Amino acid sequence: MEINTQTPLITKKVIETEKENKSQQSIPKKNIPIFHYLILIIFYFIFFTIIYGITKIYIFNKDQKSFFKIPISIIFYFSSLMIFICHYKSITTNNSINYSNINNNILNNHCNKCKIDRPQRAHHCRICGICNLKMDHHCPWILNCVGEKNEKFFFLFLIYSIIGCLISCILTFDYFLNNFNQSRNFFNQNHIHITFLQILFRNFNNSLPVITFCFSFVFGLSVFIILYINFIHIKIGLTTIEMEIYGKNFYDCPYYNNNWKENLIKLFGNEPLKMFLPFEKSINQIDLLENDYIALK
Repeated sequence: MEINTQTPLITKKVIETEKENKSQQSIPKKNIPIFHYLILIIFYFIFFTIIYGITKIYIFNKDQKSFFKIPISIIFYFSSLMIFICHYKSITTNNSINYSNINNNILNNHCNKCKIDRPQRAHHCRICGICNLKMDHHCPWILNCVGEKNEKFFFLFLIYSIIGCLISCILTFDYFLNNFNQSRNFFNQNHIHITFLQILFRNFNNSLPVITFCFSFVFGLSVFIILYINFIHIKIGLTTIEMEIYGKNFYDCPYYNNNWKENLIKLFGNEPLKMFLPFEKSINQIDLLENDYIALK
């Protein structure tokens, strides 16, 4: 009677592999560069300056007796609240791989830096020092990577930022235009040495509306560009990294999906009351994403 001695060895090897993966599931992030914290401080400086400017110029301005004042105020402050919540969730959400809750069948991609097997669409972030699920890019504005678990929060953060900046630009445009026209004589008197900031703080009757408009316009335009690029990627179901890997032949990527409705469901879900609010992903969304991972096992 022959004794099969290979089975225990194989079983032991599988157990050791699983233990190794689970022991490395909580690889700590690297220290975030100080420069990224500086960017975060700049963002909140701009954010609160715009809120203060609109509050003083429009909300608490007794001369503004428009019928639309109340609805515009509600939309603006609601957008500001959503910006803060979505930004906070984008920062605090962990996109790293939890191997205790993942199917071993989809661990078909090895990371040479983390020394672990990972899902096909996971990528290593050189700044964070860990692998992230469905990593799109590392964003210094959120001190985190944009990935599967926080991509909805990040996208909503962009949407509400544009709404807030658009309202701010509309409400402060007249102030900006009037104050700018009053300073035109400076440009006609050959004061070449006078900088824009000197004109702004010395000669404008009220610099706050101008500062608010400039911050809103520049920040809103920057966010719009980022939102547009992200929307193009979401529309075809690919991440920024996958677009860079495949280049112009992105349609050859196994995860290319031209069904934009399904891709939006993966991002926002199909529950109308939760689609544009910072709720976690639903079971339906998770099932769709799991099918993406299993596709190349």
